[in-house]
Amino acid sequence: MKKKNLVYLGIIVAVLLFFIILFILLVNGMKAQKLAQFDQSIISFVQQFVSPSLTNVMKGITFFGSIKWLTTAVIVIALILFFQRKFALGLFVILASGFGAFFNRWLKWLFKRERPDIFPIIEAQGFSFPSGHSMGAFIFYSSVAYLILHLSRSKVINLISTLFLFLFIIMIGLSRIYLGVHFPSDVVSGFVAGGAWLLICILIFRFYKYRKNR
Repeated sequence: MKKKNLVYLGIIVAVLLFFIILFILLVNGMKAQKLAQFDQSIISFVQQFVSPSLTNVMKGITFFGSIKWLTTAVIVIALILFFQRKFALGLFVILASGFGAFFNRWLKWLFKRERPDIFPIIEAQGFSFPSGHSMGAFIFYSSVAYLILHLSRSKVINLISTLFLFLFIIMIGLSRIYLGVHFPSDVVSGFVAGGAWLLICILIFRFYKYRKNR
């Protein structure tokens, strides 16, 4: 394996370990009720800006982290990749988001954290930790960013698209706090769990590509 690939692999593994450790710290903080002050302060700050017009905006943003939208987007992107005979990338998108959704459901069942009851603007079902919208959005939109980096040779396009998708992920997480359906620690844990899962998928994909090209 080339030195460049080893460095790339080392960075991915290091970031993956960081995400895993951070998620464990969040879980321990949640169980010990150490995140209550953090959650309350962020919720109070965000919801002071509540207004009818901003609520409509946040409802629109949160839709792009919903199961309905993400499922549709995954299918469309996968079909485009299959049509272009990029089967490995198509499967990568499907499996990353598909199994990521099951992973989120399992984590919610495992921790069984109830949703916040502080000024909920919309109704949401199920448990709260980690946020499914945040985790799903992180996995999907980061997968799209990875696809662009993988396929595009333009550094400008790569930079702009990555920054835009990163900010969009943050806005989806923020919308869940604004709408009163998640604690901030739910959102952060969703990002962290989503990041860890995506990196595992990238490692598997890179290993597949390496074996195929040998």
